[in-house]
Amino acid sequence: MTHKPTSLFRTLLKSLVLPGVIAMGIGVVIVHNLVEEEYDELQDINLIGKAQLLLEIFERSPANADLDTLMAFETQLLDAEEQTQYWFMDLAGQTLAKSDGATPALQLGNVTEGLITANSHRYAVVSSDIFTVIVATPMVERNEAIRDVTLSLIHISEPTRLGMIS
Repeated sequence: MTHKPTSLFRTLLKSLVLPGVIAMGIGVVIVHNLVEEEYDELQDINLIGKAQLLLEIFERSPANADLDTLMAFETQLLDAEEQTQYWFMDLAGQTLAKSDGATPALQLGNVTEGLITANSHRYAVVSSDIFTVIVATPMVERNEAIRDVTLSLIHISEPTRLGMIS
């Protein structure tokens, strides 16, 4: 009984393509995690900055603060489900002012200062001696950006993996 020798194509397939596919898969996972981490960090910095700015404006003139006008650029640039929502509360937890899209379903119950993810939103809670502001941004844009980067990486890697581009 003679053993048929393995073809060169099959040898190359096992030794080059299979490890290449595995390396591409690992690379996609690594890039996805890095993009997710960096996007979250930038989003958190943006949220905290926005919360601090809104709180500063509200503290200076709570009765006359026209925050909807201040945030009007978002209305022009973003869809309703991607806009930032905010609430101002006193120390007793009573809502003093809120954005038009700040529905009761989005409002958090017991809040502590910091960053929270809930209800498909990322929340930043910033407090001063008299007021607390809660700023919420939807995770829709974040998830779309991460998905787009991951899919483009897979799309770019596909021709290379198949040996069409060197």
